Amino acid sequence: MDEPGNPEYHSGYFKEESVGEIPLKGKTQPQHLYRLISDLPDMRTRFAVGLAKGVTDLVGRRPEMDALRSAYERVKNGEAQVVDVVGEAGVGKSRLVYEFQKGFGASETLLTGICVPYGRNINFLPVIDAVKASFGIVEGMSQEEVGNRIMERARNGLAPMVPFYRNLLSLKVDDPEFNILDPEGRKFGTFEAVKDLFLAMGEEKPLVIFLEDVHWMDKISEEFFTYFSHCIHGHKILMISAYRPEVAPPWAQGAHYQRLGLETLSFDASARRICSIKGKRKKYGPA
Repeated sequence: MDEPGNPEYHSGYFKEESVGEIPLKGKTQPQHLYRLISDLPDMRTRFAVGLAKGVTDLVGRRPEMDALRSAYERVKNGEAQVVDVVGEAGVGKSRLVYEFQKGFGASETLLTGICVPYGRNINFLPVIDAVKASFGIVEGMSQEEVGNRIMERARNGLAPMVPFYRNLLSLKVDDPEFNILDPEGRKFGTFEAVKDLFLAMGEEKPLVIFLEDVHWMDKISEEFFTYFSHCIHGHKILMISAYRPEVAPPWAQGAHYQRLGLETLSFDASARRICSIKGKRKKYGPA
């Protein structure tokens, strides 16, 4: 049991501080009490938490991995691609994409938009993730720093779109023309601004956009990425989405689209995975 005052990472999602034990009605033993310090911004998904604890070797996914790599080769030749990775919860969708992008470096850009169970009513949630990463905005930056990052990127032909970026990231907008727009005008302008930002990044070097847990995506983001998927022809852009089989996003069509269905691992692949787990436990000690 942790000593009082010793910060710990509870379940991998939050940073907490132990403040001692208290008696509770109906419990025979005192219960440990924690004070929440903060969430962990990089630990928003089960896969991220599991990754921080270490992962086993990837087995049984060579055809799907080859398909992703083949799609990326076409992207590098200027043929935009949209790939959906589809499978039940826990089958390894995020792990497959993680292994695919592990070798990425300075030659490509990776943006991630994360959808969460409570996010269906939060407009633009995964879009905001990707836009923040585009501008190099990280947790803890002041509004002034965020504004400066936007202006730095906007020098490259995106200056007219600055009011839409500021509004999307909850910054004050003083532009009179923006402020008279109705909600539909602001939505369409935001679509154009984000599209132009991503296309500009794809001109600099190949761009990979990964949308995680699309089955929880809000309707506005779904509308945007459907629109965006129709605008990427001729650009070095790969859009990857991961979701469960019950979902059928509107962008799932076209000559540049393919669907990768992840099934449960075969008996042989499962056996190899178990051996991998046992090997890691033997190397690092019991869990």
